[in-house]
Amino acid sequence: MAQYTFLGLGAGVPYEAPGMITMQKKIDLPTLISTDYGKLALAASPNTPLTSFSGFVLNDVLEVFKVPDGFVLLGVGNVIATAEGETANITYGNTSTTETQIVLDASAADPNAYFSDDLATADSRFPGLVALDGSFDASRDMFVTDGTIDITFTSNITYDTAVFTVFAWGFLVDQSL
Repeated sequence: MAQYTFLGLGAGVPYEAPGMITMQKKIDLPTLISTDYGKLALAASPNTPLTSFSGFVLNDVLEVFKVPDGFVLLGVGNVIATAEGETANITYGNTSTTETQIVLDASAADPNAYFSDDLATADSRFPGLVALDGSFDASRDMFVTDGTIDITFTSNITYDTAVFTVFAWGFLVDQSL
C-alpha cells in the first residue's frame, strides 16, 4: 500500500473564496503509466516526482483534491470514459491522519468513506443531494483542518486501464464573520 498525490498538488479551493465550488480532475491511468508518471509523487514526498509507475494496487490511496479548513463537501462523483475491464472497486473518502472533519452524515459504516464505485464498466455516478424518497442523500463533511479528498483502490488487481473524471462540489465557509 502506498499513498500518492499529484506532484506539487496545491489547494483545490482558493482560501478566500466563500461560495459554491466545483473541482474536477481527469485520471488517465494508461497515460500516467506510460508518460506522465512524473506527475505523481508519494504523499510523504509531494515535490519529488516518481521515476516510474505501473498502476495502483490494493489499498493504494490517491489524494485527488486538497481542501482548506472550512470547506463543506456536499458530494463527489465520477464519469468513467474507459473501463478497467474487470472488477475494480474504488472508494472516495479521506484517509489522512492529519485532517479532521465533522461528519454530517454518520450513517455509513465507515464515516471517512463518501461512496464506492466499480471501474469495471463505463458509466457515471453522481450521488445526488436529494434521494427519490425526499431525504437528504449526499456526502457531507466540514473540514476543520486542511485536508484531502482521496480515492482508495480496494480490489486485488493492478489498476492500469481506466480513464475517468472525478469531481467534487461544496462550499467554503467564511470563518471571518
